[in-house]
Amino acid sequence: MQLDVAKKLVQHQQGPGRDLIDIKNKSGRSPLGEAEMAGWDEGAKWFVEMMNLDTESQEQLAEHDAEFEEFKSSDIEVEIQDADGQVARLTLQSAST
Repeated sequence: MQLDVAKKLVQHQQGPGRDLIDIKNKSGRSPLGEAEMAGWDEGAKWFVEMMNLDTESQEQLAEHDAEFEEFKSSDIEVEIQDADGQVARLTLQSAST
């Protein structure tokens, strides 16, 4: 039922069309953001499918996702230097290790 209403709003001839998906409310969230916050997976998925993403943007998104997955599974080396010049080294291990 809610998805039918969302579709009618986006597809309304005199309305903003797909641009509605990018309009933010007073809280600064788009309909997609609200759907995600509410746990409305069906609506969030539909909003993503309707978004105006060109091919290049979709490729960049896929590349970003791959980089993020690689980042999540890698350790992070941290060096901290205090005012006296002493250096402490720390390795933050990924959750998958």
